Amino acid sequence: MTLAALLGLGHVEQLTLALLVIVEEDPAIARLVMALQQPLTGSRPSVGLLAAAFDSVAASPGAAFDELVDGAARAGGAIVLRGDELPLVERRVALSSPVHTVLRGLTTPVAAVSFAAGPAVALPTSVLAQAAAHASAFSADERALVVRTPSPAEGRAACAVMAAAIGGQAAFVEGDPAAGLGLWLTMRGLVPVFVYDLGPSERRRLPGLPGYDGPVLALVGLEGSIDRDGIAVPAWRLGVPTAAERVALWRHALDDEALANQLAREHRWRSDRWRP
Repeated sequence: MTLAALLGLGHVEQLTLALLVIVEEDPAIARLVMALQQPLTGSRPSVGLLAAAFDSVAASPGAAFDELVDGAARAGGAIVLRGDELPLVERRVALSSPVHTVLRGLTTPVAAVSFAAGPAVALPTSVLAQAAAHASAFSADERALVVRTPSPAEGRAACAVMAAAIGGQAAFVEGDPAAGLGLWLTMRGLVPVFVYDLGPSERRRLPGLPGYDGPVLALVGLEGSIDRDGIAVPAWRLGVPTAAERVALWRHALDDEALANQLAREHRWRSDRWRP
């Protein structure tokens, strides 16, 4: 799906996005924009310049300004306005970094987002089954889940399995999401996993992701609470593997049947201990 179709962009917004892509990459066009909007400084176009340039394709005379400052492109995080201290007409219009990345097909990392699930972690069959069940349980009304575990590596592995079951890839977000992140997630087929380190009394609200309406995961330890729009998010706490699962995991890690049976009886470690 194209960005225009995803957000339902009007002609003014589509032309603006096309120009902004060029401004980011063509120094001659950037200098031309700077010259056209003098005495304003800067090579990114102002709202006023864009409104004047594209008003002829707007739905009605003067509507280009409204489309730029209050349209779907800005609401969805595709464009951002720079210069909060300036009047709206003089504020600079720029592409959000994630949207520029996806529009150009770049592999540039997005701030605070990673794809690595961490060290290879063997998960017990019960956890794999539960991950698949939780993935299939997402509905239009229930789109978020908290994954609780004292082992970050185990939790990341479980989230990666769940994202794959949903039909996407886990994108681990540590920190506040950048503008346009939701659009980037949607257009790349990614499932966001917000990673939090919470204390006993800490409470965190899942951030909104304009442009993304798929499942959202939160990975936390055993402390703190997570809500979404003031409503507590359901949680899945990863348990200790059964004795039979521990044997299989130790066997996978050590390739020694006798030692695997012995360690499975003596230890109840989490699955992040069973690494190849």
